[in-house]
Amino acid sequence: MKYFTLTAICCIGLLTACGNSQSDQFTAELNILYSDKQKVAVACPGAAGCSVLEQALSAEAGGPVLTAELDPNQACTQIWGGPETLTVSGVIVGEPVQFTRYRSNGCQIYEYDFWSKTFPPTS
Repeated sequence: MKYFTLTAICCIGLLTACGNSQSDQFTAELNILYSDKQKVAVACPGAAGCSVLEQALSAEAGGPVLTAELDPNQACTQIWGGPETLTVSGVIVGEPVQFTRYRSNGCQIYEYDFWSKTFPPTS
């Protein structure tokens, strides 16, 4: 499966933000699997957190949210945040995405926290 970087996804997000027709609406169909086997299904528009996800993909966000492959040269704090993981798979604006985030360093923790707070597992 092809992985997409934040830049590609941001460009797609910007293209979908242009225009007023219903077909230009931000869409996403995602499954998030947490390491404790809890699952969250996300369908945008409509699901809680969709506006946060759309904003995170915008060019103004500037954060590393949704990078399919983390930059190996990015400086990250070397802190261990715990054994938890989450895997995101599905489609965002017509493009397939699949990636796993760990809590193994500051960069991974940042992205793990984004996903787990935006689309928390149900208890």
